[in-house]
Amino acid sequence: MEKDPVQVLNTAVLSDGFLKVLAYKIRYALFGGGLTPAVNREVIARGRAVAALPYDPATDEVLLIEQFRIGPYHAGDNPWILEVVAGMMDVEGETPEQALLRELAEEAGIHDAELEPIVNYYPSPGGTDEQILLYLARTDLSGIQSGQRFGLASETEDIRVHKLPRSEWQAWQASGRLNNAATLLSLMWLDQQQDVIA
Repeated sequence: MEKDPVQVLNTAVLSDGFLKVLAYKIRYALFGGGLTPAVNREVIARGRAVAALPYDPATDEVLLIEQFRIGPYHAGDNPWILEVVAGMMDVEGETPEQALLRELAEEAGIHDAELEPIVNYYPSPGGTDEQILLYLARTDLSGIQSGQRFGLASETEDIRVHKLPRSEWQAWQASGRLNNAATLLSLMWLDQQQDVIA
């Protein structure tokens, strides 16, 4: 690789709204040596996010939240997505665990949980710098009922919760109801852990 594997020739802010979009003109090192010609790349600047699958080990139930998402709407799909609790790490000085506990309370009414890291990953590295820190949130779900609504009005959140037996998630996925990476990764991981325990 070159001494300087990425050369930034120019940057510009294309949008600074709900999402920040940056444009880069760069050259980067080739595996065979040398650099690419100058190329233009855009990136959605999101930063780090936290996400967690709430799980009640006493009942073997999981909790998912449902809310409107613009991406599937734009793609022509159902924009009300079932997903894990998630949010951006946008409070100064907050640890990932503190951010996640805040999101669990705001989005699902969960005020006490034992957090276990699952994986940190980039959901779409070709277009965004967003990194998701994914956890399992072991908690007591007995006080929460499917259909309850949560979310912050100040963020125009309208969130409905769904509790389901862990054994049913694959049927929900097969029917098309579960279609995003954080949710599927966490449910697959949880099933794998249960298989090891059994």
